[in-house]
Amino acid sequence: MLYRAHLLSPDAPARLKEFADGGLLVDEAGRIVDLGAFEALEAVHPDAEVMDLRPHWILPGLIDLHSHLPQFECVALDGLELLPWLETHIFPAESRFRDPEVAARAARDYFRSQLALGTTTSVVYLTVHQEAADRAFREAERCGIRGVLGKVMMDRHTPESLLEDTETSLRQSEELCQTWHGRDGGRLGYAFTPRFAPVCSRELMTGLAKAADRHGAYIQTHISESVGEIEHGGA
Repeated sequence: MLYRAHLLSPDAPARLKEFADGGLLVDEAGRIVDLGAFEALEAVHPDAEVMDLRPHWILPGLIDLHSHLPQFECVALDGLELLPWLETHIFPAESRFRDPEVAARAARDYFRSQLALGTTTSVVYLTVHQEAADRAFREAERCGIRGVLGKVMMDRHTPESLLEDTETSLRQSEELCQTWHGRDGGRLGYAFTPRFAPVCSRELMTGLAKAADRHGAYIQTHISESVGEIEHGGA
């Protein structure tokens, strides 16, 4: 398919090349095989089917480097400091992900929304639930988004409905990493995901660092987001 539109293409890390009447040639697998001025591409690929998208633009996919899939339903629930906000809104929402069907529906809605808004790569926090995390990875694989996802890890100072023991948290996270890191030609990756210091023991942090190193995986977390978190982090 040869798409015709106003086209922006990365020409270098800090530069975009603009084609006021551009063309983007995509193969049957969805891979970009050529781009440039439309007339030039049409001459080289005369048999390509053309979809004229003018006056719209074609842009590089957006990259979301920090997102929380289970918080998608909590958009605009603000007005509180971080820790009370987590306790009032977020932890109850995440507890519902113990139901794999809830998790699957949420993952489907979340990734559809990301793609609809032009986000083609997403780095994602999930919940503590292994099956929910697996469902999220399956949906990311199915819909074609590029993603780095991770099961949240919390083994202290956490509501009972989300509290993990250290050994289980490490084991389940490593199992997910072994299954999904590098999947689909490297399009999917795994991030060990200690939520933040107040809810993670030193044993958990040490163990996940070693696991990430063994598998060449990522680590994502939060740090110093609020005064309350900083004060609680030393507990």
